[in-house]
Parts: sequence; C-alpha cells; structure tokens
Amino acid sequence: MNQEDGPKLEAVVIETLLHQVDRMLSLQEDFAGSVKRLDEQVKTDAQESRQRDEENQRNIKFILEQQAQFTVDIQQLREAQAQADEKLGAEMEAHGRGYPFASLDS
Repeated sequence: MNQEDGPKLEAVVIETLLHQVDRMLSLQEDFAGSVKRLDEQVKTDAQESRQRDEENQRNIKFILEQQAQFTVDIQQLREAQAQADEKLGAEMEAHGRGYPFASLDS
C-alpha cells in the first residue's frame, strides 16, 4: 500500500461509515414511525373497547330494567286475578252457588 492509497482508503471508510449512519438514521425513523402508529392503534383499540363496554353495560341495564318491570307486571296481574277470584267467589256465595270450582264433584 502506498501513500496515495491511504487517503483513498480513508475516504472509502468514511463514505461507508456515513452510509451506515444514514441507514441507521433511516431505520430509526422507520422504527419511530412504527412505534407512533402502534401507539395510535393501541389508543384507538382502548377507546373502542371502552365504548363496547359502555354499550354492553347499557344493554345489561336495559335488560335488567325490563326484567324487573316484567316481574312487577306479573305480580300485579296475579294480585288482580286474586281480587277477581275473591269478588267472583263472594258473588257466587251471595247467590247461594258457592265458589264456582268448589262444587265440581256434586
């Protein structure tokens, strides 16, 4: 190797190192972009998950409220039927016929 080859070799090494540094910077930018997109996706997924949870909670609440109202309605119907049975029984006794189902055997 002669003296003229030294600066040429240095220039090649420097150029190679600069190229590697550029490549590393490019990879770093790509990585940073990927991290940013991933972070945005995680935030979006979390928000969507919260919205689904809220909707599910609203649906559960609605179903429970409907079930409670149904239970109340059924109880009111039972009470109304019992009152109607009592009135009918009282009217049947008042007319001397007794409760309508009590005398099925006779």
